[in-house]
Amino acid sequence: MSGSFFLPGNLRVAGVVVGIVLSTALGAVNLSAEEDSGKIEPERLELLNREVVVFRSDTTQLSPAERVDDATRRIRAAGDSLLESGIDTVDITVGDDEEPGVRFSSEGEFLFTILESDLNELSGETLREASKRAISQINDALDARAEQFQPERIALGIGVVVGTTALFLLGIWLIRRVGGWLRGRLEKFINRIRQLKIKRADLRPHIVVVEKKAVGLLEGIAIFFLGYVWLTTCLYQFPATAPWGAALGQSLGQFASKVGSSVLGSLPGLGIVTFIFLIARWLSRLSDHLIRGLGSESASSLMSADTARATRRIIGATIWLFAIVMSYPYIPGSGSVAFQGMSMLLGLMISLGSSGMINQIMSGFVMLYSGSIRTGEYVRVGEMEGTVTEMGLLATKIMTPRRDFISVPNAILVSNPTYNYSRLADENGAVVSTSVTIGYDTPWRQVHAMLKLASERTPGLRQDPEPRVLQTGLLDHYAEYTLVFYIEEPTSRPAVLSRLHAEIQDVFNEYEVQIMSPHFREQPEQDLIVPKSNWFDKPAAEPRLEQGGADKHS
Repeated sequence: MSGSFFLPGNLRVAGVVVGIVLSTALGAVNLSAEEDSGKIEPERLELLNREVVVFRSDTTQLSPAERVDDATRRIRAAGDSLLESGIDTVDITVGDDEEPGVRFSSEGEFLFTILESDLNELSGETLREASKRAISQINDALDARAEQFQPERIALGIGVVVGTTALFLLGIWLIRRVGGWLRGRLEKFINRIRQLKIKRADLRPHIVVVEKKAVGLLEGIAIFFLGYVWLTTCLYQFPATAPWGAALGQSLGQFASKVGSSVLGSLPGLGIVTFIFLIARWLSRLSDHLIRGLGSESASSLMSADTARATRRIIGATIWLFAIVMSYPYIPGSGSVAFQGMSMLLGLMISLGSSGMINQIMSGFVMLYSGSIRTGEYVRVGEMEGTVTEMGLLATKIMTPRRDFISVPNAILVSNPTYNYSRLADENGAVVSTSVTIGYDTPWRQVHAMLKLASERTPGLRQDPEPRVLQTGLLDHYAEYTLVFYIEEPTSRPAVLSRLHAEIQDVFNEYEVQIMSPHFREQPEQDLIVPKSNWFDKPAAEPRLEQGGADKHS
């Protein structure tokens, strides 16, 4: 049996569908080919690269391509006699419809015929005008063919080409020299602009790279146009290629005219755009100066330095956004479809990708204008703790005691409790607390005394104001005690707490009091304390005795 009958049902159905699709596609291709085959393609009659006429009709029972071949053969057969005898034209009618036309001949010998259906309807050209242009082009081609073999004409053309080539190479050398000089001057000028160095970021090397690329692009454009002029001039020197040179020169002239008219037409709009941006620049500097005076680190200022910095950015961005909106209609090309399409695409990209950014910016406004934290303060957000180094509209930078640089999104700061250890710090320092849980079999007065003793042994912990102990909870199995004390600098909080916790363990072990933290389940067979004899088990090293005294723990 045939192999296809053994295929699964789904594969057979898929094969049928594919066959139908292919058959339909092939039928469409064949139909398109038949339609294209019935379409008449115009053909140009050219003599020595000069267009004489375009045949668009087959009324004379010949296709346009056959009419071109027949006319070329007859004109070549007539040869130079066309210059002597000239070309005669006669108005005729062709076919049953009596279509008007013009018959071209020389000394009674038929050359070709131009019909009314050969004319380009869009150009509005008449039969008489097409006939005159065809005769002019034939005569021009015959004159050029006669000139191209003259030695003096060839020598003159070669001389002009050599001279033009020398000027072209000299022009390339001058463009390169001017480009190198301009790159050096611009690089020195950019390196002298100190405003391009923002904090640790130096933008000058990057701008120098862009400047070099821009100058290189200008060099390439200048060399291209110089080469275009050189090629046009060289082609124009010889009769056979003169039409090509004329076409290139005409294209260059049209391009220059279009660019010039566009530049002149855009000057009023550019003037208005420049005026709007100058006003925006003046307003931006004025607002920046005023807000700088309102915000400072002094207590008499109306706003903090962080709030003033954010306000300056917001007002500056608003002024420039308003300036862009005002100047948009006057920007050259803003009314074009391409410009509008790019604007719509840019707006769509911003709208799709800015939802998260807007959330961060609004959270940044809350942080900045509420004043909950400021630059230089020591804070804790969740598990993160450190000094605020920078506050922006999108994120806040925090430097931890371990020198980790953390960027916290503003939305996280708004949605989580923030502990500010620097805000309430005064001449007494910053307040800090720590807690322990001790069983009810230990007198609370003894616990108070031991915690205060541990605080006295901790360097960096202030004794004035005196540390105090609070009983903050009476739980199921133990009582909770909180030691509240002051430190000199909020940034030393982790180090002081670490040393205090070590001292608390030493003191409680010294007086054989068991610490019940973190979770007390049941009383073990022996107390969970470390005898003093085991405090310095290896690899721990016992501290040296002070001269004239004993260890402070003894």
